[in-house]
Amino acid sequence: MEKNGRGNNKGLPKDLLEILACPDDKSQVKEARVKGKYSLQCVKCKRIFEVREGIPIMLPKQET
Repeated sequence: MEKNGRGNNKGLPKDLLEILACPDDKSQVKEARVKGKYSLQCVKCKRIFEVREGIPIMLPKQET
């Protein structure tokens, strides 16, 4: 992925990426591209989290 000096091409600082964790299993997340859009992905459960206007949307799964 292309870098811009802040950690990635969408402006999330690298130090923020290092502390973000999956809300479901508390594992680390990594940068990913899904359908051409910048996202974050859990390294354990592989769940994808959308990033909207530079804000990661990382809500826990709702049990039904």
